[in-house]
Amino acid sequence: STAQRVETASVRVRDGHLVKPDGERLRIVGREPHRVDRGLHAAATEDEAPVWADALARFGINCVRFHFLDMPTHGPDDVDADGSQRHPAGLIDRSQDHTQALDPDQLDRLDFFVAELKQRGIYTDLNLNVGRTYKAGDGV
Repeated sequence: STAQRVETASVRVRDGHLVKPDGERLRIVGREPHRVDRGLHAAATEDEAPVWADALARFGINCVRFHFLDMPTHGPDDVDADGSQRHPAGLIDRSQDHTQALDPDQLDRLDFFVAELKQRGIYTDLNLNVGRTYKAGDGV
């Protein structure tokens, strides 16, 4: 089944539950991509994003939580021999001596993935303050 998106401005709380404008209860079924899905992460490629978005919608997922976006992008030392990631890839540009710059390629990929999810009625939850580790250039 394809997820049905409701405009968030129309969603209300009634008796402790989310409800759609027609009064029907809105249930959120979510996923966190980096936990168990090898290959699915915040910055899916343009080829991967529509495939993942279709699959998530097909399984009735209507919200994707992007966690650890404040981590650095992956480098060659962050992937094991079998291709698995040692930690989630974030949006912070790892080439800088500070954590105040976002990697433009990762940001474009995230933007494209979020747009693909939205087209299929899937909400997104962006967690922006989770795993940031400051560098010397941050001055803190």
